[in-house]
Amino acid sequence: MAEVPQRGRLTVYLGAAPGVGKTCAMLERAQSLRRAGTEVVVGVALTHGRSETEALLDGLERLPERQLSEQGVTLAEFDLVAALRRRPTVLILDELAHSNAAGSRHAKRWQDAADLLDAGIDVLTTLNVQHIESLREPVARLTGVEVRERVPDRFLDRADAIELVDLPTDVLLERLRAGKVYRGDGAERALHGFFTAENLTGLRELALRYVAGRVQAGQVASGLAPGRQLAERILVAIGPSPTSARLVRAAKRMADATGATWLAVHAETPASLHLDAAARGRIGEHLRLAESLGGQTLTVGGEDAPQAIIDAAGRQGARRILVGKPAHGRLRDLWRGSLVHELIRRSGDIEVLAITGDATPGTAPTHADQDNARDGHQGWWPWASAIVAVVIAVAIALPLRPHLEPANLTLPFLLAVVGVALFGRRTPVLLTTILGVGCFDLLCVPPYGTFAVADSEYLLTFAGMLVVGMTIAHLVARLRRQADHALDEAEGAAALHRLGSGLSATRGLDRLVRTAQQLAGEILGCQAVILTTDAPGSTSLSQEAILRLADDTTAITNSELAVAQWVAGHGQQAGVGTDTLPAAKGLHLPLAAASGTAGVLVLLGISASRSRDPAWRRLSEAAARLIGLALDCERLHVQAGEARTRADNERLRATLLAGVSHDLRTPLTAISGLAQQLADDPDAERRRTAVTIAEQAERLATTVRNLLDLTRIGSGAVQLRRVQLAAEDAIATAVAAVRPRIGDRAIAISAAACPPVFADETLLHTVLVNLLDNALVHGAGPISLVARPDADPGSVMISVADRGPGVRTDERERIFDAWQRGRTAAPGGAGLGLALVRAIIIAHGGSIRVEDHPGGGAVFICTVPRHADA
Repeated sequence: MAEVPQRGRLTVYLGAAPGVGKTCAMLERAQSLRRAGTEVVVGVALTHGRSETEALLDGLERLPERQLSEQGVTLAEFDLVAALRRRPTVLILDELAHSNAAGSRHAKRWQDAADLLDAGIDVLTTLNVQHIESLREPVARLTGVEVRERVPDRFLDRADAIELVDLPTDVLLERLRAGKVYRGDGAERALHGFFTAENLTGLRELALRYVAGRVQAGQVASGLAPGRQLAERILVAIGPSPTSARLVRAAKRMADATGATWLAVHAETPASLHLDAAARGRIGEHLRLAESLGGQTLTVGGEDAPQAIIDAAGRQGARRILVGKPAHGRLRDLWRGSLVHELIRRSGDIEVLAITGDATPGTAPTHADQDNARDGHQGWWPWASAIVAVVIAVAIALPLRPHLEPANLTLPFLLAVVGVALFGRRTPVLLTTILGVGCFDLLCVPPYGTFAVADSEYLLTFAGMLVVGMTIAHLVARLRRQADHALDEAEGAAALHRLGSGLSATRGLDRLVRTAQQLAGEILGCQAVILTTDAPGSTSLSQEAILRLADDTTAITNSELAVAQWVAGHGQQAGVGTDTLPAAKGLHLPLAAASGTAGVLVLLGISASRSRDPAWRRLSEAAARLIGLALDCERLHVQAGEARTRADNERLRATLLAGVSHDLRTPLTAISGLAQQLADDPDAERRRTAVTIAEQAERLATTVRNLLDLTRIGSGAVQLRRVQLAAEDAIATAVAAVRPRIGDRAIAISAAACPPVFADETLLHTVLVNLLDNALVHGAGPISLVARPDADPGSVMISVADRGPGVRTDERERIFDAWQRGRTAAPGGAGLGLALVRAIIIAHGGSIRVEDHPGGGAVFICTVPRHADA
């Protein structure tokens, strides 16, 4: 698995307006870093022709800009790919809020900065306060200008430092008049537009308050303000109305001011299912805005929006609900109910705050609008059914007119309303009601044939018929919405159940990928392609997955593969409907799993509006999560099978080695005994031969003992007999055991101040002897053996150091495996000693590692518990 670089540091130079000196302050810092020896590269630095700013670029390396063409105009843009390939320590990136030209990887420059930070590159950048997302409304009220380029607070919250660059208002205005901010007519237009003294003073206040708020929040988070409570939680209720965007930003500012956490909640009721595409798109935009500002998002379901919001506030621990004031008339509240009033009535001890919206009345579709639109989509049939029902009612009522009182003749017309209600929608039911009242008056109430009423009591009958009809129409619409909501929920659940069932019944990675592609495409109504990563958590796409596309009719282009690679590396969505690589043809979703990103789901053939539909987006994200978990489970299943195979092989090898080792011990004992007898031979040559035989027999016997011990410890057959041992005595015994092999090598021992250890005496002796033998065979020069208290008060650290060739960095884990030897190891040895040492140390609950020894060589460091409960 590729090593994940440490995230870079982000420093933002914040100013109230252009011309306060943000770029100069940033470049002065860059020059200071360069003089200190730090590698600094300029990605973007806008000097606007100012000589003093140009001078600050002297000596700094500059990346070439990328030339892009947009609407026939050639634009110079920051080259993100070149910067990531260059990988400097610090990169200068001016104007954080800049919008990139079409064809760039990201739509915004702050997204480029995010990629640089993830790559471990420190970024210095500049920003004006009017470009902060959460300050959009205050800036618009102050200046009368709607700023289009904005940076989400979520990104700014990641900044390691925000440095305020400020100038007094009169000084900034003087710089503007002197042409140091804008040149030519631009300065005069700015003085009479954005750069008024009132605007600049207000922007300075916003910048100061923003920075002060960050300092205050940092003090609260770090415990410097113990009186502040972080438990407060704010819930903002959002919907399809454009006013919701203002609510979200207000919630962000309120949370920052009070040190609270906040979340945005959308209540999805049966009526929400019939919102048009534009309204559903706005809901998705509001949820994404909340995420960009650092808030949590939640979609809850229920029959009643106020109760769903109250329930969500209770579950989430929110003590304050933020909602928009209604922009419609009082009569609508009386007929349809008021969200604000219902929230206040049911809120209990939860505080409800209502703020003014910024949209015109009627921008959000009403339930009636949605029903009317839906009726229009059904064609002429609902209207025809209303007319036919009234005609049938008239046909029934006229023959009965001579025999019944007029009040009793209302029944056929009411039955007509009920009949239309069973098959129609709200508007046809209302039409049936109105036509029924008119026909009843015209044909059933004397004088017949006119709308005149002889008896005023019939006016009450007409009113009753209208009320009953309208009530039935309202109930029918409500029941229809509930039925449609339940149907959509059931379809979504059934689709996910079908996907889960299909994935759970499939084995094998290739078959699983093809099944997931087919089912996901059918469920989401598009073309689905799945690209897996090399391994769970890997940031690279699997070559097998890419090659699999070569024979697939759904093969995607190289540009889409590049987008998928970015998604796999960053674990974020990209493509159509997102702010990252929006020019892509498909929506790319990461397949998240417990162990990391398992792959990428590419959805082709979808429009941007559909990709922004919250319901479809939730379904696609749920499908991606299911597929990611299935891929992860399949890989774990394969790994478990491989682990079982390795365990079986290890048990077989251990059994064979144990048997062979036992069989070798008897002949080795005989060889050693015979060699000792030959050592007394008067012939010198025979004595030397006997000594060599005895030494090699002892070496082989040591290998056999190590092999037997390693096998027994690995199988769990060894029971540790732990006792309190003096580290100095254990070291002295081990040194005495290797004394015949030391020769003229010196051993320095330091263990006088070491506390006792809690270990198996025999096994600890084996550890020390093997470490000393390793130093004698593979090292050179004097040997140092040190025992002292570890940084962990429950352990003792024992180290053995030599002056040999040392151990290569890439071998420091592998040399502790059985039958492994370092590349610089001296000839001889089976590679079992260090494996046995690690097995014994781990059995004691300790650890072992190897490091470079100062001055050359290697030092093996192991920790051993001091107490029985360590």
